[in-house]
Amino acid sequence: MKTVSVMPAAEGWVVRSDAMDNELYFRTGAEAERAARRIAEAAAQAGEPAELTILLRDGGKAARFICPPLLPDSPPRVTAADFRPGLEAA
Repeated sequence: MKTVSVMPAAEGWVVRSDAMDNELYFRTGAEAERAARRIAEAAAQAGEPAELTILLRDGGKAARFICPPLLPDSPPRVTAADFRPGLEAA
């Protein structure tokens, strides 16, 4: 299982994952969370389960998500990025 974590940094937020060699730094937690979700979803799309953990500034756990891998015959996964305000899902 791949792991992806969002955690506070001295200035901003950092995303760490065993799916990539380097850390990613962001000014806001929202930017870091969006990037972490994309990394976890990409691992799942590639057939590898992923665990996404989001930590608070005080070190507490804000959320934990599991992204299961897609099976070969599975339909594409729908994510929040597939929807835009004012548009209905097809």
